[in-house]
Amino acid sequence: MRTFLLFLILCSAHFSKAQFSFATAVNYPTAISPSDVCIADFNADGLLDMVIANDGSSSLSILNGDGGGQFGPQTVYPLGVYPISLTDGDFNSDGKKDVAISLVGDSLMIMMGDGSGAFASPVKFKGGTWNYKILAIDLNADGHPDLVTTNHYSTTLSVLIGDGLGGFSQPVNFTTGSAPFGLVSADVNKDGRPDLLTANYNSEDVSVLLGNGAGSFSSPHNFSLLRRPRDLVCGDFDGDGNIDVATTNDSSDNISILSGDGQGQFIFANEISTGKGNYSIACNDFNKDGHADLVTSNYIDSNVSVLEGDGTGNFGIAQSFAIMAGDSYKLSSVKIADLNQDGMQDIVASAGVNFNMFNVLLNTTIATSLIEWNHLYHDVFVYPNPTSGEFTIEFKNDILPSNIQIYTCFGALIQNIQIHERMTVVDLSYAPNGMYLINIVRENEFIASQKILKD
Repeated sequence: MRTFLLFLILCSAHFSKAQFSFATAVNYPTAISPSDVCIADFNADGLLDMVIANDGSSSLSILNGDGGGQFGPQTVYPLGVYPISLTDGDFNSDGKKDVAISLVGDSLMIMMGDGSGAFASPVKFKGGTWNYKILAIDLNADGHPDLVTTNHYSTTLSVLIGDGLGGFSQPVNFTTGSAPFGLVSADVNKDGRPDLLTANYNSEDVSVLLGNGAGSFSSPHNFSLLRRPRDLVCGDFDGDGNIDVATTNDSSDNISILSGDGQGQFIFANEISTGKGNYSIACNDFNKDGHADLVTSNYIDSNVSVLEGDGTGNFGIAQSFAIMAGDSYKLSSVKIADLNQDGMQDIVASAGVNFNMFNVLLNTTIATSLIEWNHLYHDVFVYPNPTSGEFTIEFKNDILPSNIQIYTCFGALIQNIQIHERMTVVDLSYAPNGMYLINIVRENEFIASQKILKD
């Protein structure tokens, strides 16, 4: 217990209240009304590219990145229908990035990538009822990505199981709160299985659906906000090793923080002001201090708000960064990635209704020195921290065999390794730079937790 308390003290001791800094936004043309953006390496050159859903022109825009934070001219793919949300994955198991698209109405689309940045003609199939957000994740542990959509004119989300050949099952609906918009997946009860969370606009709550690891989910546990949440993100905001939730709240110009207990339960913790009309939210570590920070896109103010986390569940006053001075751009989605390979997380925001651009803000913040504190309670050591790829987990006591579970800042499980040796090398070289959470679990009992920075 004494060591655990020391961990909390050290995690909070270097809250620097640093000022974030981002370069002036660079605007890239798209077709009309981009509603969402997907960031991945679509042409297999090791550099991040963009796929944009253009709701107002029924098309996708593809822009290749140069690795320096700049993007080439768009290639436009007509869809003939209105796209809302995007996600990427390898849906046909050919090792190349594909795109899944939620459409206005009850249909989805898949476009298979050829690995050069080009895509095959879209294949349309049945989705949920009035799809909104779409997410690709392996829900049944078969190694193939499945799809989940929120159905925002209903009280359900839909799950479609992927076959690894590009096909999907008929949608199966699971109950949520009313008018679900935002959607994320995280392991909120530490059982190694992906759970689902939705932001429910009409019922003013967050639904948590616990997964059974086979593609099915529990009845929802609903946590009231008394706000109208539109989007949500997961991360460990208070340094206790449990997944927490942040939501954007329509018409109240703030975000709500829900603190998780690691067993799937949440309590209201805090509200923090943002810019006006916050719409979308994302989470990462912008100043490399080892703590999760937040960013929102603000529909009315036409800017983004960045909030520094201190690792104890508190966030600083929002800093605003303009998209284009003197103009009113109705921002929709916001995403985070290291676009120029400098190890710092950058921001991408799409301009929504009746505009035709997405916006890149490169992160110029001076990184905060991360306290190198590798000692966990139960005599577990993690080093080096930060790491450029590989790191070692060393056990001093006999708590073997155990499982190492590694989560992203968003609460997605990316590795689950059973270990039998006192010293194990873990490889994170494939993962993007950023903050990760390591959980040590033995026989379903939580043993220890530590943050690690991939730099």
